[in-house]
This record gives sequence, structure tokens and C-alpha cells, in this order.
Amino acid sequence: MDVCRELAQQLGPGRSPGERAIAARTLLSLLEREGDEAVIRPIDVVLADCVPSLLQAAQTPTRSATSLAPDPRVTSAAVIDMADAALLLLGHLCGCGLQTLEAAGWHVDDDGTGRGRPIYVHPASGQSQQTPPDLVAEVFGAELDQKDAWALTLLFELSTITSPYANPLDGSLCWPARIRYHEPETNEFTPTNDSTPLPHKLAMTIVDVAQDDDEEEMDEENDVTPEGGKETRLAFTRHLVLGPWHGIPSFRETEIDLDHPPPGSHLESWYTCAMVCAGFLATRKSGRGKCLIVGLGGGAMASFMGRHWPGINVEAVEIDARIVKVAERWFGVKCEPSLLKPEDGVLGDGADEPQHFKLDDDSRPARVRVTNAESFVTSAMRDPECRYDVILLDVYTRGEFPASLVNEKFFERLRGLLKTKENEGWDGALVVNAGVGADRTRVQEIVEKTFPVSKVLLDANASNRMDDDYENAVVLGLLSSSGSAVSSSTTSKSATTESVVNIDFSAKEWKRRAVEVRESWPEAPLPPFELKNAIHGVNNEIMLAWAGNSMLDEEENEESGEGQGSGPRVKADDVQLLAKDDPAFSMFD
Repeated sequence: MDVCRELAQQLGPGRSPGERAIAARTLLSLLEREGDEAVIRPIDVVLADCVPSLLQAAQTPTRSATSLAPDPRVTSAAVIDMADAALLLLGHLCGCGLQTLEAAGWHVDDDGTGRGRPIYVHPASGQSQQTPPDLVAEVFGAELDQKDAWALTLLFELSTITSPYANPLDGSLCWPARIRYHEPETNEFTPTNDSTPLPHKLAMTIVDVAQDDDEEEMDEENDVTPEGGKETRLAFTRHLVLGPWHGIPSFRETEIDLDHPPPGSHLESWYTCAMVCAGFLATRKSGRGKCLIVGLGGGAMASFMGRHWPGINVEAVEIDARIVKVAERWFGVKCEPSLLKPEDGVLGDGADEPQHFKLDDDSRPARVRVTNAESFVTSAMRDPECRYDVILLDVYTRGEFPASLVNEKFFERLRGLLKTKENEGWDGALVVNAGVGADRTRVQEIVEKTFPVSKVLLDANASNRMDDDYENAVVLGLLSSSGSAVSSSTTSKSATTESVVNIDFSAKEWKRRAVEVRESWPEAPLPPFELKNAIHGVNNEIMLAWAGNSMLDEEENEESGEGQGSGPRVKADDVQLLAKDDPAFSMFD
């Protein structure tokens, strides 16, 4: 296994094509040894996170969409040799995966769509499924830990991931998973800007994933005639993955839809919508305020707020400078100061990148500090300028909340950075991506102890409220008018609840605030969604659901003339006067 990890470093995109080709051929020769001479197993190569480096190497040359042959006119001989070596190794791994399936009585069929999507079939039982079977216990027994089961699944999926096909609309070459950027894991210590050492650098992968998107009737300008009134096209999403890449279903830090340009125009998960919704409603001066994001990740929330709510000044703290650069280069986040160098390029810079997904000149930048969260919070306590309307704590990474940040001391210091009604005219709020399961429970307990009022935001569309793994929970901590926490006893908490300036989670309040922002910044793009329902349940739970922004429909109707003669547009004051029994209230719900 150690030799796999050493060669995984040599396979990394930071090495020369010659070095990478040698590493791929060395691994292949080791795999081809049999019996007592066997040094490594195929599963070891996958566990060492070699697959993304191999895919990136194979995908580097410009290839014909029909023959898949590399074009020597635009691709150097060294790069073609590297790609060939990577493909040979990937082909060997694919064969090993198929042999393992066949030995267990399974085989792989194509679903017949022409997209290379597999169907796993077990003839003896008549079972068929779209996902690989779980054969860890059968193949490895106790030799492979269950937490590493992803490696066997990826080995089975390689035959699909390594099979490009022609895009049905334009005939271009399409890879099911296109590796845009990859850094292997290293044990080197790397300092942040404040000299806080990172114990090691996690592997990092940026991957564009292709998936079918069944659209209703196509636009008239599109030449292709759909069958049955529908057209199947490819949609592309870009993922940021920290740690070993587990294949297309990997846990991802950030996801953006490349069919929704420009950056920041959309959010792709329920929990990010919930966090920015809470952040938006916590800024109480007509969409003006100051927001701190702890944990930048791919910067989806920073970009979204900078684009749609120009009155909110966004600051961010991120421990890893690599993530800040990736957020800028591959996700189009505007960071101030920028960490990109001219040779790093910019979003959409590469000839094979989606040319429609580029930077938005009108989006506001986020001020980003590369530092340890604990160090920043400690120093910020001494700086009166570091006071915020809302703090978004988004450090839930790789399926867990960092142990060093799950403590009352850290949350008390975060509370100390919030503006208070006593000093600023309103109370701030802490919004936490609490994750799932035990992490969610622990975060909720700490917030309840350090804040006088807490709320838990949950997905209203979850099919089973008892299923903690359905979607990350968002925990909200609210201050009392004095800005101080109270005793965790029921008596003390209930006694101070009346003094708390609560956030009004309702469709009506969302609409009212949206109208205020629209009147202040008429040129700012409207968010693509609005709060549809907020169901207040037991144990301080609020279940949220989203819908398309009705204000966008209103604007489209006005531009097309359909809204003429229908009366004046709704103003903020009008919205405040509407009651739930008013027929007009249905427009908000």
C-alpha cells in the first residue's frame, strides 16, 4: 500500500508528463505480477486515490469524438504517451472489477440509452439494479474495512466512468466524470497566512459530472425534434471534493450547476438555501448588513449573496489557501484579495471549459482571510470593527464537524462577534451547518447552552423526519436584547424569550424583504427561489420549503405586456399589511 501512495504522488497533475507515465507503467507492472510475486492489489490502487490522477491524464489530450484518438497537431507526444499509459492502467483496473463481479455471479449490461449507463444483473436471482452490488464481505471478508467499501464500488464503476461518448446535441466528446483539477494527499506541513500549520493537505478534486436532464418541449430555435414532447440533454455539475475521490457519488463540499451561469446565480442544496435565507432575514436594515462566513469552501453562498444582495458586505475565513484559489479559479468566486496568479488562469479560461460559465463582472467580492477559525475569532474579539449581523458557520467537512470547533468556548466567542440591539439597534444571529446524526445533536446542544433562543431548520420535503441523514440540519442561535447568553434552565430561558428580537421565518416576511431590496437595488438580479413554506413544529424546529421566485414571473409578465392593466406593483408597505386570511396572501404561500 505504501508503494501505491508513493506512486500516487508521482501520478499527480503537478508532475511532468514523463514522470506520470512512468508511475502509471510501474503500477501496471506491479499489478500484473501473480501469486507470491504480487505486491499490490487493484483495490490498493483505488484506495491510494490514483483514479482521479489517471482520469485527468487520460482526458488531457484533445480527442476525436468518434475514434477517441488524440490529435497530435495540438497535443504533444509526451502528453499522448502519458495518456496512453494512464488508459492502459485504467483498462486493467476495469478488467479486474468486471472479473470480481463475474466471480460473484454478476455481470454488467448497458441500459441502451447510448450514455454508457450500466445495469448490474444477477441472473441466478433475477435481480438487476443501477448501482453496483455490495460485495465487500463476500470478496474481502474482514480484510477491507467497511469505511473503505467505496473503493470496491469505484472499481466496479470504472468501466462506465472511463467510457466517453458523443454529446447528443453537439457531437462533442463527453466524459461521465471530467477531472478538471486534482491534488493528491500529502503529509507535508503547510502554514496558513497566520503561520498556523495544517497537519497535512487533504487530496482535492474538481470534477465536472455529466448527467441526463429530461426537459419538456424544446425551444423552437432548437433543430432537434423530441419524441413524445420531451428532449433528453446533458446537464453538467461541478463538484469540489476533499479527501479521496469516491467516484460520482462522492461527498462534496460544493456543487454548482454549470447550466446556470453566471457563478452565484443559483444554489444547489437545501441547506445552503436555508443558511442564506436565515442570513438574509437576520440583516434587519432593508437588506443591508455585514455577514461573516466561516468556512468558504467553493464559495457558493458568498457568490450568491454578493450577486443578489449587494447591500450585504461579505467577509469569509478559510483555513486552506488552496481552497480559496480553487473557489476563485473553478467556481468563479470573487475574493479580495485574490490569491490567483496570472498562470493560474480564470474561470472559463481553458479551451475545453464551458465557455458560457464565466465570471460575473457585477457580482460583489468577498473579503477573504486565510487563517485558522479559532485564531481569527480570538483576535476579532479585540477588534470592535469585527461585529456582524449574521455569522454563517459552514465547516461541516467530509461528513463530520471539526472536533476542535465543537465546544462552548468557540461558540461563545462567535456570539461575542454578533451585533446587539443594545449597541447596534438589532440583534445578530449565528447560522450553523450542523450536519447530520450525532454532529447535529452536539451542535444543537451547544447552541442551546450559549444562546438564549435556538431554532433548528429542517427540509420540509424530507420523506421521513426521523431520517437524520436525509439532509444537513441548520441550527440557528439568536441573541437576547442584552446580547448575552442565559442559563440553560427552562425558567431562565423562558423568562428572556420575550426580549429576543426573533427572525420571522415566513413566506410573507421573505416577500416583504425581497421587495425592500428590489426598491433599493433595482439592478440587482432577483434570487431564483423564494421561501414557500415555513412550518413551525415542536422542539423549536422549522421545516422550510422553497419555490421558484414569483417576482421573476411578475417581471417577465410586465416585460411581455401581460401585466399591463393589472394594477400597481406590490410595495413593501402593502405586503406588511396583508393578513393570513387575506385572499392576496396566497401569493406568498
